[in-house]
Amino acid sequence: MSHASVRAAWGAAVLALFTSSGSAAALRANYEVTLDDGGKTYSIRTSQAADASNRFVEELGPFKLEMIPTIQSNGAYALDVSLTRRVSSPAAVAPVYSKSFPGALGGPLEFSAQFGEIQATGAVVLHRTGE
Repeated sequence: MSHASVRAAWGAAVLALFTSSGSAAALRANYEVTLDDGGKTYSIRTSQAADASNRFVEELGPFKLEMIPTIQSNGAYALDVSLTRRVSSPAAVAPVYSKSFPGALGGPLEFSAQFGEIQATGAVVLHRTGE
């Protein structure tokens, strides 16, 4: 499924869900992320609230994906996307790759980045709930 169809399918449902909520404002995201590691593909498509630290964290195969939005008062945000290879021993060192992408609350953000030898592509719609 293309990123455009993900946006279209989730857009109406997301807006209806979030505009009817009466709770305090919190962050929630709909996202699809795919990692291509030399022919092996790992992907996730989900909708979830941010954790207590306003992060979205996923375990994708041997990788840990972390997305951390920094929101400005005007609704613009920077989404820091970090990728770490999980290691099997404490002595091993896992490189951390990180890139930042600009977005706007309620609007689609599509990204594509090379993290070492791993290609990451994704689409994110970030919202505040309860507003």
